[in-house]
Amino acid sequence: MTDYLGLLRTLSGDRENGTSVRSQPSDMDIIETQALLMESGSLAFKAIKAGELALILAGIVAVAYCALDGMRRYNMEPAAGAEESTGDYLMAVIMRRLSEKIAACSSGNAADYTVLFNYCRHLARDFVNADFDNALECYHRWHVANGNRNTPDWKDALPDVSDCLFE
Repeated sequence: MTDYLGLLRTLSGDRENGTSVRSQPSDMDIIETQALLMESGSLAFKAIKAGELALILAGIVAVAYCALDGMRRYNMEPAAGAEESTGDYLMAVIMRRLSEKIAACSSGNAADYTVLFNYCRHLARDFVNADFDNALECYHRWHVANGNRNTPDWKDALPDVSDCLFE
C-alpha cells in the first residue's frame, strides 16, 4: 500500500486550496474527506446498478483513490493487519459493506481508510476480475489530467478502465 501512497504523493505536498498536508485532520477535514468518499461511493453504486464491469471497476477504484487521498492529505501510514477479503458477492451485501466502510472513515483513522482501500482492491481483483494496480494508475492519470478534481461526474466522465479487465 505504501507504493499506492507514493503514487498519490507525486501530486505534491500542497492541496488545491493552497493548504499544506497536515498530520492531524480537523473535524472539517474529516467531513470534507467523508463527503468525497460518499460521492465516489455513489458512483460505485450507480455503476453496480448499471451492471457494466468497466464502470463498476472505475467506481470501485474511485472509492479506493479517495481513501488513499485521505491518508495522503493527513500524512497517514497504512494500518497493519487491515486486510479485507470476503467471498460474498451478492450486490446487496457489497453495497452494505461498502457503505459501512465508507461510514467508518468518519473516524479519521488510518485503519479505517486502509480497510476501505483494501476492500475496494479485493472487489476489483476478485469480484470484477481486473488488474487493480493498472486501474488505479489509469484513474490517477485521468485524475491529474482533469485538474485533480476530487470526484468525477457520473458515467461519461469516468475514465475508461476497460483495458484493466481480465477476460
